[in-house]
Amino acid sequence: MAPRKSKLRISDEEAARIALAAVDEEKRRLMTVSLEGIFHHKKILQPTLNCHNRVKKLWGLYSDKFYETQAEESRLATEIVPGAALPPQRAFKEFIRWLGYTLQGRLEKPVVKGTVQGYIFTLFAVWNQYAGVVVPKEYRQQILAFFHSRDFDDTSKLSTKCREKPIADFLDVTILILGILRDMKVFKTQRARIDAIYATLITCLSSERIGALVESSPHRKSNEALTWGDHEFWALPNPAAPRRPRITLVLKPQLLKGFRYDDSKFKMFCLLAERADQCETDAMMYSLVSALKDDIFVGIKTADEIFFPEEPCTIAHKLTIKESAKTMLVFRKTVFEEGRYTTSDTFAMPYGMATRNLQEVGLRLGFEGELLQLFSGLVLIIGHRHADVVLLPPVLRQQSERLGLAKRP
Repeated sequence: MAPRKSKLRISDEEAARIALAAVDEEKRRLMTVSLEGIFHHKKILQPTLNCHNRVKKLWGLYSDKFYETQAEESRLATEIVPGAALPPQRAFKEFIRWLGYTLQGRLEKPVVKGTVQGYIFTLFAVWNQYAGVVVPKEYRQQILAFFHSRDFDDTSKLSTKCREKPIADFLDVTILILGILRDMKVFKTQRARIDAIYATLITCLSSERIGALVESSPHRKSNEALTWGDHEFWALPNPAAPRRPRITLVLKPQLLKGFRYDDSKFKMFCLLAERADQCETDAMMYSLVSALKDDIFVGIKTADEIFFPEEPCTIAHKLTIKESAKTMLVFRKTVFEEGRYTTSDTFAMPYGMATRNLQEVGLRLGFEGELLQLFSGLVLIIGHRHADVVLLPPVLRQQSERLGLAKRP
C-alpha cells in the first residue's frame, strides 16, 4: 500500500476548539462576540477616505442649501449614515448638475470633466460604504446618461484639458544622479545618497511607484518597504572570461498598489550591469554597494568575491542571501543618534522624506514641477550619451572599479 501523501485532517469542530484555545482572553472575546445590529465599514486607506469626505461634504452642502423639495417629498438626508433613505433619482442628477457649475478647476475655471465623473462614481461608493445602500442600476444608467447628455452641456461646459506631462531623458537622469552624489546639504550620509539613486533608477526602469519601494504614505508607521528578500542576485557563465561571470539582479517588488495584502501578486524585472562609461546609471552597482554594506550574502564579504571568484563560473547560480537578511529593509530612514547622522537599522524610509529630498535636490539642479512624476516611467536609453554630461565623480569611479564595472588600469 502506497504511503499517504496528504496530511491527516482533524474535524472542523476540533479545529475551532484549538483555534479558540490558542488565543488570549481578549482575542477569544472578539472571536465569539455577537455581531447583531453592528454596521460594518469596509477597510479603506486614508487617500480614499479623504475623497469620500470631500464628496460627503459637497452632498451635505447641496442637500441643505440648494436642493428644492417638492410638496410630496421629504428633505434629503444631509448626512450619509446608516438608516439614511435613498434619494430620488432627480436628486442625484441635480447634484451632478450643481457640481458642474460649482467646482473650480486648477487648469482653468471650469473643472475637468473627468473629475466630475470621478465624483459620480465616488458618490455611488459613499452610499454603499456609509449607508449600506446600493444605488440601483437604473439610477446609475440614467445619472451617467444625463452627465453625457446635451442637457448637462447646456448648463456646464466642462474642461477637457490635461495637465502638462514633462518628459525626462537620459541626460536628465544623469544630471540628477550626479547632483545627488555631490550634494552635501540634503543627504546627510553616503548611504542616503546611494539609496536615493537606486530608488530613482528602479522607478525609471520599471515604472514602479516610489511607494512600493519605501514606506508608502497611506501606510504610515507600517514599516513596510522593499526588502533584500525581494532581490535575487544571479551569477551567469561568461564564455569569454570564465573567471569574470556576468551578474544579474532579479527584482520582485511585492507592495503593489491594490495588491499589497495579496502575496500572490508581484512585479518581476531584471537589471543588468551597464557599460563602464555609463556606470553612474547602473542600478546593479548601487544595489551591490548597499548589499555588501548590510552584509546580506552567505560567504561573501567583498565585491571581488562576486566579480572575480576563485573558481570559474560554469553554471548559472544564485548568490545565497542570509535568512536573517531577507526581512531587512533596503531603503531605511536617516536618523540623528549620538551626535551624528546615521542610517537606521530597523525603520523604513518614509515616503515624505524620500520625495522631499529628491524634490529639494531637483530644484537646486534647475528641475521644475513634480520631480518624481517627471522621472517615473522613464525608460533609459542605454547607449545614448550626451557630450555635455559631466564626467563621473572620482568617488563613484573608485566604487565602480572595485565592483568591476569600470576598466581597471
